[in-house]
Order: sequence, then structure tokens, then C-alpha cells
Amino acid sequence: MSKDLGYITETDYVFLFELCTRIKMMLYKLIKSLTA
Repeated sequence: MSKDLGYITETDYVFLFELCTRIKMMLYKLIKSLTA
């Protein structure tokens, strides 16, 4: 898997990182609203 990731550019990495952060925040808000 690390060999495949070696081809990812810095721009793609930043995009994927921001995407993961947004998904985590959305999941956090969803869980918080369900448990509230």
C-alpha cells in the first residue's frame, strides 16, 4: 500500500487530509446529535 501512496502528489495529499478531517467532523456532529 505504501508503494501506491508514493505516487500521490502533495496537492492530492492535502486534499485527502482535508476530506478526512471533514468526514471526521461530520461523524462527530452526527454522534453528538444522536447522543444528545
